[in-house]
Amino acid sequence: MKNKKTVAILMLFFLILCAVSFDAFAVEGKPTVSATGTLTSIEEDGSVIIDEKGYLVDPLATITDRMGRGNSLRGLSLPAAVNFEYIYSGKGFVIMVIQEVKENSQRRINR
Repeated sequence: MKNKKTVAILMLFFLILCAVSFDAFAVEGKPTVSATGTLTSIEEDGSVIIDEKGYLVDPLATITDRMGRGNSLRGLSLPAAVNFEYIYSGKGFVIMVIQEVKENSQRRINR
């Protein structure tokens, strides 16, 4: 009886892992769009407003401050000049990278 529960739990874990992996591969294959703008708002649901347009933010998005250090969305001072990369998914526009820049020097994201 105990072995059946263990096998069932492992199978469930494996199925969840597979589902997450397939979703990650679906996003990874899509071309990204680079853009610049002014981040003016971070909504309670985690989405952001850049130049009056709403974007979802991927939970694994890379977010860096002006100094190039990793940061969280809430750690950015608003309004913030940003470079960002996004993809279009079935949910809408999803940001994968946000890089805060100095107001005068908005430029392409360097990786």
